[in-house]
Amino acid sequence: MVPAALALYGMRLNILKHNNDIKTLQATPFDVSDQPEIDVVNTYPDKSKLYHIVFRVSAKIEDSKDVTFSYSLFSADILTIDNNSFPSRSGLILDAPPNPLDGVNKSYKISGRADLEWRPLLCSQNVDTADIAVRKLLSATGCTNSQWGGGMTGVYPPASINSYSNGFLVRARPGDFIGLSTAFGVANCSDPDGARCSLSQEIVELT
Repeated sequence: MVPAALALYGMRLNILKHNNDIKTLQATPFDVSDQPEIDVVNTYPDKSKLYHIVFRVSAKIEDSKDVTFSYSLFSADILTIDNNSFPSRSGLILDAPPNPLDGVNKSYKISGRADLEWRPLLCSQNVDTADIAVRKLLSATGCTNSQWGGGMTGVYPPASINSYSNGFLVRARPGDFIGLSTAFGVANCSDPDGARCSLSQEIVELT
């Protein structure tokens, strides 16, 4: 997993909290931008809330030729930190959720804290290729909600914009963190760390 303070080649990590937006763009043939929208649908007597979250990803094609998106995968995870696990004047490195392409054995643990970990909420994947290596990669993610086509898949010409959104409901408490991840592969990329595989992530604190 990648600490929130760091960004590695091939991924983009945004931390959104109190409208402070920290962005690191990835070195790929496209420029990726995203911005989640969060609305409170209902408030319950136990002070939890029902949130409607919409996560959008727009990839502007900056290559000089057509770009084929072979697949895309969306996942959402939740992290709860209570007062007992995070006392006053203590610090924490907020790791991003695992890359959804890392397979079923990916770690959800927070660095240095055996008592804290992300919990998976949901995932969905869209596939538009019969490539054996790609199908093997996606079958190892553990995501059973799979569809042929749709999502970010398809062929996009230079200067075009590939836009994708995913909305869902979650009941949680203010102060919980939601990790939103969209992974996608260009030209049948089957190596999650490869230059043609990309990961866009947001961590948002619910209020």
